[in-house]
Amino acid sequence: MKILHTSDWHLGRLLLGERRDTVFTQFLDWLLTTLKTEQCDALLIAGDVFDSTVPGTSAQKLYYSFLARVRQETACRTVVITGGNHDSPMLLNAPRDLLSAFDIHVVGRATGDPANEVVVIRNPDGHPAAVVCAVPFLREGDLSTLSDEETHLDRRQRLIDATANHYRTVVDKALEICPAAQDSVPLIAMGHLFAAGGATGSTERDLYVGSLADVPDTVFPEAVDYLALGHLHRPQIVAKNPSHCYSGSPFALDFSESASPHQVNLVEFTGKTPVVTSITVPAFERLLHVAGSADNIIAAVKEALTDPAPGFLDVEHTGNLTAPELLQTLNDLLKDAPLKLLRFIDRAAEKAAFLTKHAVNVEVEELTPEKVFELRLEAAKVDENDSERVSLINAYQELLFSLHDAEQE
Repeated sequence: MKILHTSDWHLGRLLLGERRDTVFTQFLDWLLTTLKTEQCDALLIAGDVFDSTVPGTSAQKLYYSFLARVRQETACRTVVITGGNHDSPMLLNAPRDLLSAFDIHVVGRATGDPANEVVVIRNPDGHPAAVVCAVPFLREGDLSTLSDEETHLDRRQRLIDATANHYRTVVDKALEICPAAQDSVPLIAMGHLFAAGGATGSTERDLYVGSLADVPDTVFPEAVDYLALGHLHRPQIVAKNPSHCYSGSPFALDFSESASPHQVNLVEFTGKTPVVTSITVPAFERLLHVAGSADNIIAAVKEALTDPAPGFLDVEHTGNLTAPELLQTLNDLLKDAPLKLLRFIDRAAEKAAFLTKHAVNVEVEELTPEKVFELRLEAAKVDENDSERVSLINAYQELLFSLHDAEQE
């Protein structure tokens, strides 16, 4: 029994206004080939198929064309898709009855009936091969009644308890529908949430189930043999449990994710025991973030141009001296090149503009992070004797120390 676990495609997402249909198409073509090569029995997509609740027609066409090709071109018998926080439950669920006729099962949103979140994957002979608890992104309204009289901690605990109860109820229903999952058939659960301790990137918008920032691994019943999670874009395991996994996004969604690994998870079961293997997704385009002085930036861009692969460039000039000619130099270097400059930020120019605006008599080279913050407090007219000023400076220094410590790790 082989399943392929993926999530967070974010079809239709723009990169600083740039369409990425080519990358989406290349990934889906690669995924189709992987399903064939690995002879997968099932495909699990754990949320955020789309980047928006109102995806464009091109994104929807990619999605439905891919599903059709899975049925037409592979031996993959079952596809299970759950809604994420970016997805529209109504849009995902609209063709649910039609898709289910082709063994493609969609759960856009939780309902009051746990049986709606249970999918049995069957062997060609009709016997159960696995059972899936297809739990989508859980909104607070799906879990419990709001209360105005509880503290933040009370509310958080209520939502954790409600999440645990939801998983327990769906797992119990799965065991009722497929009793063999108690001892011989794999029981798989899906989820789209922020598990406690998970590592995030800058593109993951804060996920809250109500005001709940994360959930402990204890909410998932011990009966679950493999947990297929989505939402966090970095592939990782939860609470040191190798069978509780985020597959991560299969490609970088912005420049901050370009250095992270991108993969899908191949899960092969022997009985109820899963063996998880990560399959690296090729980089279909380069996303390069270059920061530093003007000379360092020019050198880095020239080095990048020795690679003919296409991609996008994000440049951040952090030198002390302004470099008014840098942007023109970059445009000249990139003319007819495979790299396209999407963003250019000149921090030195920003500092100079700030000083000019506030008429501060200090050289740019003399600025430190602390000095810039003090100038900002002065601009906001925060009095030197104000206790708030002391608190703000202390908090800012703690932040600088934290950033320094992170850079040293």
